[in-house]
Formats: sequence, structure tokens, C-alpha cells
Amino acid sequence: MTLSGVKKNIRLFSLLAFLVFYGFSLFMVGRYSKIVFKLPKNSQQEKSQNGINTPVQSTIEDEKSQNGNVISAFVKLCANTTYSFQIAYPKDWFTTYNDEDEKCRFFAPYSFIVPKVKDETFVPITIEVNTPEKWQETIKFYENPNDFQNVISSENMDIAGRAAKKITAQTTGGGTIPKNYKKVSYLISDSSYPLVITYNQTSQTEDTKKMEDALGEMISSFKYF
Repeated sequence: MTLSGVKKNIRLFSLLAFLVFYGFSLFMVGRYSKIVFKLPKNSQQEKSQNGINTPVQSTIEDEKSQNGNVISAFVKLCANTTYSFQIAYPKDWFTTYNDEDEKCRFFAPYSFIVPKVKDETFVPITIEVNTPEKWQETIKFYENPNDFQNVISSENMDIAGRAAKKITAQTTGGGTIPKNYKKVSYLISDSSYPLVITYNQTSQTEDTKKMEDALGEMISSFKYF
């Protein structure tokens, strides 16, 4: 074989070796890239298997249901600075007032106006402000049968760190509300502003359980400040 033939074979061998090496390098780079991009997926699967949800899998409602300190997106907050209390109510409900001391004291699942003379029940849920001097007399009125109501049950409880009572009654027809309408009252003792938070049934077709449940949720959010 001549010298020129040897040189030609060396060049071909070198080119072939380079192509083999280049192809092998591309193969390894591609394989490594797949491993790298798979890692987040595997990591996400491991988290899911361990019970940890990613932000995509989690929902705001789930997070709020797990944290009792977070007010649900389905309620609004209302504060009365005159009597220093705060309460949450369903976001599709309404509350309004004429004077500042009436703020957050009347609630209904429909729009309404507060009459100047409040001699009858015009909304299902009301907050009545009492005085310490008349509080014991108020408790006796709600706890005992009278011309306006028959008491069904009375339960001692704690609300916002205060002694309280839940009194369930049925109207007698002696007032402006028809007979046998449901009435649920929460009496909250306080040295400055004791309150009576009441649900009064306002019509025969009213879903009393739904309204009572709504009142219970409102009571669980109540606090003085």
C-alpha cells in the first residue's frame, strides 16, 4: 500500500471515529435530559403518595375547611363599633341600618329597609342590645313561658368567652307573629353590652332548619372586641 493510501485510510478512520463519538454523545445527552425532566414528575408523584397536595391539586375551599381561623369565602364580616361586636353572615344575605348603633343588627336573605318604628318582626335574624341592669329580667322573660312564647328547651353554653343560653321556643300568637312559629334565641352575658341574637320564623313556607343552621354559623363567628 502506498503512503498516500495509508493517509487516506487514516482520515476515513478518524472521521468514522468522530461520527461514532458524536453520535454516542448526543445519545447520552438526550438520555440525561429525559431523566432531569422526569424528576419533577416523580417528585410530584411521591408528594401525592405521601398525602401532600400540590397547588394545582389543592383548592381554596379545601385549605379553608382545614383551618378554623380562616373566614370562609362564603360569608361576610360585619362590625358594630358602638357596641363593640363582630359577626359573620352569609355573603348572599343582606344587612342595613339607619343609625350607626343599628349596624350589624338586622339580617335577612333578601333586601329590606329598617323601619323607624320596630314594633314587629321585619327580618328573620335580629340582635337586641340590652343593659346589665335589665339583663336578669330579660333572661327570665326568655326562659319562662309567657303570653308571647312557649319554651321548648333551654341550654347553657359559652359564646365568645361569655356565659350564654340558647333558648328554643314556639310563639303563642300573643304578639305580631302568628301562633306556632319557631323562635331560637342566644342570650350572651356581658358586663357592658349583653345581647340577644334571635331567629324568628317569618312565614309558614320558610325553611326553619336552614335559617336555624345559618344562625348557628353566625353565632360561632361572633366575638366582642
